[in-house]
Amino acid sequence: MTSAVKFDNVSFAYGSTRLALDSLSFDVQSGHLLLIIGHNGAGKSTLLKLLNGILRPSSGEVQMVGKAIADRPTSEIARTVGVTFQDPGDQLFAKTISKELQVIETISLHNRRWPDVNHVISMLNLSSYLHIHPYDAPFAVRKLVTFAIAALSGAPVLGLDEPTAGLSSREHAPLLGAISRLCHEGRTLIVVSHDLTAFLPLASSVLVLQEGKKKFHGGVQELLRDDSILRFAGLRLSRPLRLKRYLGLPLDNSHKGDFQ
Repeated sequence: MTSAVKFDNVSFAYGSTRLALDSLSFDVQSGHLLLIIGHNGAGKSTLLKLLNGILRPSSGEVQMVGKAIADRPTSEIARTVGVTFQDPGDQLFAKTISKELQVIETISLHNRRWPDVNHVISMLNLSSYLHIHPYDAPFAVRKLVTFAIAALSGAPVLGLDEPTAGLSSREHAPLLGAISRLCHEGRTLIVVSHDLTAFLPLASSVLVLQEGKKKFHGGVQELLRDDSILRFAGLRLSRPLRLKRYLGLPLDNSHKGDFQ
């Protein structure tokens, strides 16, 4: 099976300083969600910029749906991957939120599986903000708008940088529901997040970075059994999960309450 995303021995350095990513290799299958975690400065945001062609590897190769992206223009790569960054202000340019969403719906070059922009607006509870300037909207709303733009683009791969940062608990639910739906529809998601409670239950695999290097890459169940990685990632299992592990019972990652 062809990987939706593949990093093959990828390194990247900003100027002559230490490597931001060092000989990194991993792959993600179509329809899977890869959760990337690590401390600040681990290389997570750099990885996303390599994903959509803003940055190019110093060495190694990045592949999207079986094709290397090294010589492809950023505009062409954008047809395959949509990326949202921590600061939504870097990605919003229209005079109203409605126009932001209409523009992406008009220029999308892919067949969207979501029926139309109105469906996405309803799902993310954005209807009351459509006629205001993006910079007059709350930060959380701007985050949801950039996610909506990425989803509406129809790109088969989405990279999300801290998508729940700044969102209230009420705003979490529709976003996570939309992300889950995208995976069920075959879209591939790479999510950088410290919000382990939200994303471990959705993840197919986890990549842990440390100073640009791969410290762990594997399934959630494998992660839950590795105490050294759990400590490094700052992940504490709930009492029920610790008891299951002690008794040798299957570790179920389907309940958010199992992660703290």
